[in-house]
Amino acid sequence: MYGSRRTKAFHQGAPDPEIYRHPNPKADEDLPGTETRNLNRAYPGVADGTLTQRMAHGIMQLLTSERVSVAFDFHEAGPESRLAWMVVANPKNLGTAAAALFDLEALGLTMKLERSSDTFRGLSHREWGDATDAQAYLFETPSPSMVNDTKGVDVVNDAKLPLSRRVGGQLASFAAVIAAYNADAAPASRIALADVPAMADMQKAGVGAFLR
Repeated sequence: MYGSRRTKAFHQGAPDPEIYRHPNPKADEDLPGTETRNLNRAYPGVADGTLTQRMAHGIMQLLTSERVSVAFDFHEAGPESRLAWMVVANPKNLGTAAAALFDLEALGLTMKLERSSDTFRGLSHREWGDATDAQAYLFETPSPSMVNDTKGVDVVNDAKLPLSRRVGGQLASFAAVIAAYNADAAPASRIALADVPAMADMQKAGVGAFLR
C-alpha cells in the first residue's frame, strides 16, 4: 500500500463536486470530484475554503513569510509511469534544474526533466513558483507499491527498486539542485547542506542506517 495526499471526505467540510476544475482561468483539466481533496491540486489554496484549500493556503503563506528561496515536493509514481525518475520544475527555474541533471548523470542517476504545465493547475511546483519568490521543484521516484496487484511486493527490499535506491535518488536530486542554485546565487544567499547522505552510501547501508 502507499499513502494518499487526499483529505478524508468527512474532514473536508464540503461534499465532493461531480467534476473538479481548478479555479485558475488557465486551467483546462476536468478531473474527478475527489480531486478537490487532493492537496497537490489545490494550490494556491483559499484562506476560508475547504480543509484541503486551507492547508494549501497555509503552505503558501509559510513559503512567503519565511522568504523561502528553494522549495521541494518529494513524490513517488508507478514504476511504469512516465513520471518515474523525473524532476518537474517551474519555468522560472528550469535552467537550474537542467544544470542539476548534468551533475546527477555524473553520479550515475538519469533523471528526466519536465516543465510545469501552463494549463494543469494547482500543483506545488507550478503554483509555489508562480505565487512566491521560491524556486519550486517536484521529484518523482518509482515505487513498486504503485501497481494494480501488490501481492508479494516488498516496498523496502524490492529487487529492482529498493527503498534505499529511491531515497538515495531523492536526496541526490535535492543536493544537485541546491548545488546548481548556489552556483548562481550571491554568496549571502547560498544554502549550506550538512550530513546529507550520498546516494552510493544510502544504497550500501540502507535507509535505516541514517535514521535517528
